[in-house]
Amino acid sequence: MNSKEGILNYLFGLSETGIKLGLDNVTRLLAEFGDPHLSIPSIHIAGTNGKGSVAAMTESICRSSGIKTGLFTSPHLLDFSERIRVKGKPISLPNLKEIVQRIHNTAQKLNLTPTFFEFTTVIAFIYFAEQKTEINILEVGLGGRLDATNVCQPEIAVITSISKDHTQYLGDDLQQIAFEKASIIKNRGTVLANISDESIFKIIKDMAIEKSATLFRQGSDFQVRILDTNTHEQKIEFEETNYKISSLRLPLLGKHQAENAGLALKICRILSETFPSITTKTCTEGLNSTHWPGRLEVWSQKPLIILDCAHNPSAVKNLTETLGKTFPVKGKRKAIFGVMKDKPVKEMMEILSQWADQLILVKPEVDRSETPEQLKVILGKQNNLEITIIPEIGKAIEAIESIVQDDDIVCITGSLHTVSEAKTYFEKKHKKHMDATDLGIDASLNNRS
Repeated sequence: MNSKEGILNYLFGLSETGIKLGLDNVTRLLAEFGDPHLSIPSIHIAGTNGKGSVAAMTESICRSSGIKTGLFTSPHLLDFSERIRVKGKPISLPNLKEIVQRIHNTAQKLNLTPTFFEFTTVIAFIYFAEQKTEINILEVGLGGRLDATNVCQPEIAVITSISKDHTQYLGDDLQQIAFEKASIIKNRGTVLANISDESIFKIIKDMAIEKSATLFRQGSDFQVRILDTNTHEQKIEFEETNYKISSLRLPLLGKHQAENAGLALKICRILSETFPSITTKTCTEGLNSTHWPGRLEVWSQKPLIILDCAHNPSAVKNLTETLGKTFPVKGKRKAIFGVMKDKPVKEMMEILSQWADQLILVKPEVDRSETPEQLKVILGKQNNLEITIIPEIGKAIEAIESIVQDDDIVCITGSLHTVSEAKTYFEKKHKKHMDATDLGIDASLNNRS
């Protein structure tokens, strides 16, 4: 494990053990390192969709307030180190290598075989403690109750949304899913929830009562309003009792992201009681500087190309609603779609096909991804929808680029892996363009090679 490749091969090799929900391995490993997860205040964020965005916004505001932040999110978009950040900077290779070796040795001593996510969670807690962070923002990996991150004792627990996903682990009953996620609420803690369905909210409310926790509900105890929106940002307003911030700028698009911002702002309002450096000014600055790529990310304006990691039906619905409201186009609506086998792909594609004129089916380069041929069979014939199969994502983008017009829109979505491969393609193409420009070569000709 001397090289980055060796470390990552070792870590990703742990994925072969599969997903194992439970806290025993993490608890035993962390105990050997002095329980670093209990030494620093934390924010714990669960939810079907939006938890990564809330984490990113919260971290950005705290960092803008001069607080030394730790941020743990998953999965990563382009590089493993994105998962573990201090003050916005990904964990360095030397730090990663050294901590991985220590955990590996400790796991062998204890005769434990941690999963990939368990191992990664332990890395994060050790790194944050050794970097002496002041607040850790932690995204739940899967569910909540038995997720490896649930060993923490957070200042604030957050439930961003409840819908169906990972049903093979969490079931397909929304009330059971809500219970799993609400189980991150701790005794006498504080919990925020953005749940509109009364029967689902009751699950969270009952858990908060059982734990003697203070509960704040978005839409009643605090709320956010969209004042204006364009193709690169939203202007929003946050309000709670005796407090309002107007003309906030949010660089993430969609009503769902405005709601996520409301949660992040409420988190920081509560934190300001402990961290007085969090002010209206730093909330404004931090929200405006939030960087969370691959979420309704506008890659190109002409033609309009948008990347979005919509990996379940609820996320696809949010995506298409935002596309319809924010990006009305005169031309064709084209979607490049690749997804994992374990997702409700028919429902996702049916939602997407209500927006798209053309659907290009691709296969991300991971074992779990569904074949385009099978996707086409699952979707079946759709009136007024052109369906094309181009398995390789780079070639699918090339095919679209060769025919797309300036008044068309292209959306690349369906899985984080799909967006990751698309971003890699675009960034390589951009680098090739820049290299050609530096050498004085006709970049337009070079790009055709």
